[in-house]
Amino acid sequence: MRKLKAAAIAAAFIFTTLAPVPATAAPLTVRAGNWPVCNQVNTTYCIESVSIQGIGSKAETLTWSASGTATGAIYPEGGITTGAGTQTLTGMWSNASWSENGHADYGYDGIFVKVSPANQFTSWLSFEVVPIKVEGGVTKRANQSEGISAPTSPTDPVDLPIADDAGVVPVVGPVSTPVANTSFQASLNPNSTVIATVRIGDVIPGISIGMGRTVQVDSSTPGKLVYTGTPVFTAWAANARDCESDTGVAVANTYGIMAITVAENDDMGFGVDGLSGKMSVTSNATCGLSTPTWDEMSQSLTWTASAPHYAADGVTLNRGFYRAVIPAEDALLLWGLTNPSQARLALDVSVTNDGTDQQIAIRNIAFRKGAIRIEFSNFTFSKNTFVIKKKKGYRGFAAKRTLTCTKLASNKKPGKQVIVERGAYACPAGYKR
Repeated sequence: MRKLKAAAIAAAFIFTTLAPVPATAAPLTVRAGNWPVCNQVNTTYCIESVSIQGIGSKAETLTWSASGTATGAIYPEGGITTGAGTQTLTGMWSNASWSENGHADYGYDGIFVKVSPANQFTSWLSFEVVPIKVEGGVTKRANQSEGISAPTSPTDPVDLPIADDAGVVPVVGPVSTPVANTSFQASLNPNSTVIATVRIGDVIPGISIGMGRTVQVDSSTPGKLVYTGTPVFTAWAANARDCESDTGVAVANTYGIMAITVAENDDMGFGVDGLSGKMSVTSNATCGLSTPTWDEMSQSLTWTASAPHYAADGVTLNRGFYRAVIPAEDALLLWGLTNPSQARLALDVSVTNDGTDQQIAIRNIAFRKGAIRIEFSNFTFSKNTFVIKKKKGYRGFAAKRTLTCTKLASNKKPGKQVIVERGAYACPAGYKR
């Protein structure tokens, strides 16, 4: 069995780590720690620009204020309250119309865009948006306040009691109100999208794993990544055990945005050889969110996603979603799928649950903008496994054969100009027949 290595992150975003795949790429070293704002000195491995866009509104350019010189917002009466945490950050992105345009309604003065290596042992990139509270000009992480967990949103979990598949409503105690954890980050505005342009130097970006209602990573401009993310409701676990049964309770709930981007030219390498590097996974899982495992024998991709079964109140069911975007060229390489618009007919997509689910998950398979998009939503955590494989009886798959492939001029990855692929459906990414 060949495996795609899972993303690993040192802090709160907990991923399942699978076996690494050796690679021939030269070692890559990126800037350690949080990347600074780009300027005349910091010209790469830095944050070029940040903007924010409310749903239904125009994008607003944000400007950088260093800690010690930042100015707090004017908060409206009845808005969400937050507190200044102990963690001090180097500054914040905001603008003069922050309060006027409703961003202060969620209790924070600006945002800090945190881009850094995922941990000290890798050059994979971690992206996170942190709400900022200004205290005496100093920029600190905004934390939850007593009685406030997260703002109301259509993406909130479904309150108990709910009927099971047989229509039986379980007998439970009263539904609790949201529970705050003052040690945890405050919620981002769930109706605001953050767009950040990052200069990534020599990094060749590969698959991205995101936590958000939507997380898009655009690598079309050489040397840059553009992260676009909208917050999602998440349930955080005190430890991995809370994500492994139907008794696990979240230690905190919050709306957040995070992502990991794999560096294809990191010395650890990544992936099934020849994939495009544009495959992405998005979810609100906070434990065990993995990149795919590829089984050559069954030609199947398998993912996992897990989180606590209950929200922080100990009563509300924690529901989730999982979205995989598989570029057409990857579907051809893996399965020999020559017509990706027929993905619904050609691929068998299934989800298995650990037995805790009480509602039928919504499944959707579509082909849009050059990629197969597979989504499951409304399933119950704790642990779910997703499998994609060829559907028996579909006759539109290509046959494996020997191919002579020539390297494209745009292919920056090290390798020979002409290669011979035996027993393959297609040439690897960066090559053509």
